[in-house]
Amino acid sequence: MAIDFFGEQDKARRNTGLLVFLFAIAVVLLVLLTNLAVCIGFNLIEVESIRFAYQQKGAFPWYLLPSKAIVLTTTAVLGGITLMVTLKWVSLRDGGRAVAESLGGERVTYSNATAQQRVLLNVVAEMALASNVPMPPVYVLPESAINAFAAGYSPADAVIGVTAGCIEQLNREELQGVVAHEFSHILNGDMRLNIRLMAWLYGILCIADAGRFILEHTRGVRISNSNDGKSNPLPLIGLALLIIGGLGVFFGNLIKAAVSRQREFLADASAVQFTRNPHGIADALKKIAVYSQHGELKTSGAESASHMFFSSAISHFLGMFSTHPPLNDRIKRIDPSWDGRFAVAKTTKKTQATAENTDNAFDTALASSVAISTLLTQNNHGAVVEPQSLASLPKFLLTNCQHFSSASAIYLSTLLQPEYLARQMFLIRELGNADLVANVDRLSDRVMQLNRQQQLSLLQLAIPTLKEQTASQFRIFQQLVHDLVQVDNQQDLYEWIVQSWLLHCVGVQWHWVAVSSAARTESMAKRQSEILCLLSVTSAHAHSSANAESTGQNRKQLAWLAGLAALNLPEGTANPHASYADLTAALPHLLNCGPLLKRQIWQMLQAAIHADAQISDEEQLLLQAFAFLLEIPAVPQRASTSA
Repeated sequence: MAIDFFGEQDKARRNTGLLVFLFAIAVVLLVLLTNLAVCIGFNLIEVESIRFAYQQKGAFPWYLLPSKAIVLTTTAVLGGITLMVTLKWVSLRDGGRAVAESLGGERVTYSNATAQQRVLLNVVAEMALASNVPMPPVYVLPESAINAFAAGYSPADAVIGVTAGCIEQLNREELQGVVAHEFSHILNGDMRLNIRLMAWLYGILCIADAGRFILEHTRGVRISNSNDGKSNPLPLIGLALLIIGGLGVFFGNLIKAAVSRQREFLADASAVQFTRNPHGIADALKKIAVYSQHGELKTSGAESASHMFFSSAISHFLGMFSTHPPLNDRIKRIDPSWDGRFAVAKTTKKTQATAENTDNAFDTALASSVAISTLLTQNNHGAVVEPQSLASLPKFLLTNCQHFSSASAIYLSTLLQPEYLARQMFLIRELGNADLVANVDRLSDRVMQLNRQQQLSLLQLAIPTLKEQTASQFRIFQQLVHDLVQVDNQQDLYEWIVQSWLLHCVGVQWHWVAVSSAARTESMAKRQSEILCLLSVTSAHAHSSANAESTGQNRKQLAWLAGLAALNLPEGTANPHASYADLTAALPHLLNCGPLLKRQIWQMLQAAIHADAQISDEEQLLLQAFAFLLEIPAVPQRASTSA
């Protein structure tokens, strides 16, 4: 049964409500316990007086409680938690990259990758192309354990992290299963929830840090005061806060377990459907079970990020608080016929030979790519389609899109037009540098020979490399792209897509508020104008067909009416006749639609494009671009015929 990614994204979104509820309970309990510790430590509660007043009046004497101390303590605790959450949130403003670097991860590219790391990069590239999401940067953690994670606020911000042990111990099939598991977290909408969880739970732990600080700074303070004979309460309060902080860890693990465990079962199931190979991920889990370090990490950040990993990154005394289900249970769900034995096959010579072939930057073992596209398109129309794959792209250009200067040149080369080539090359020389100009000269002919879908696939794989730009470099590059587009004083569909992809996938890293914002709506009424703008542009690119002419209507009108029907809007709804500029302004609002509303938008797009049962190359391109830009978890269907 195919995974409903829209539904799973909605579940992840609703899990945020559960997270808020559990977090609020934990904070209330910690406030109460801290107040109790302070009142007892400083002897602020006269138990006998309270008991006597209660016996006399028959009601609790609230006026005898130290209200000022309670207000101050509550304010201090809530302020401390809020401050810690805010500081952690700010430290994570770079999204997936911040998480990976906090765990000690180092960015891996083809220019600095080892032979084994190149295999990992190939697998990630396959998954990105097939699932129609931006190619995520890849980080390797210097850990011998077998583990991996996906982190970020959105697919455009995501990174994939893999431990060195994962690369060294797993063969290619097993690595595919692990990476497919992490891509399912990207498509299922788990990453944003995981980062929130990481930030909020960090705030709970601040109470233990406060207790530890008090204990460390009161070691030399005398326990008794010779003048009044009263004991010093600070060490006792510090110890109490440390214990209460331990309860915070308890609550934190409870919350992570409540939110994370079922999502791991879902990601395992998705990985099997992605690769059509249950043995890959099952064998990876078996290796983790028998490996001496399992998946446990040594880095100090493993505790706060434990819920993000492929398997348990830390050991738990009580299994009920583990962020991941037991390995046996996960394996059994994947492979019901498993006999419980951990007889794991060693890495095959074929896989080792693949890793040793450093000259082959991209191999053609693309079973995962085909499988994931099959899964996603079956969610919509039940059709098995052939995706763009690494094998369909020239290896010469694939290699060049992994280096910054040549990747930039490839991006620009997709915008070159023979009739305006002299003017465009002049602009590149004016705004670019000599290295960029030389690479455009070297690569442009090869790039211009590709069709538009192949060019987009190249740009998709070049995204991690382009993210290496500084903010000032990006502004110059973005201006150059704009100037190349405007050289003929007009903008076509492909040029709009290229500009929009650049802003959405590369420019996103300098717009933290927009990326991390959780403003979501499922209301069609609130987003109707933006959705109609999208439908207007889609129907405007519909081409005439024999079917349309036979019904007495043109293709554009058929597409518009089909889209309205999918939205349950009346046929008389006015077409705004939107431009690319209007659509660019509408994109941020469309991007922030909730998953169930995005499902309806996707159904609208499918209905409009399939109105006459034929898809032109331009329509296919449009559908793919909208799914990519709106982060819709679906791959467009390739047409069997072209209008």
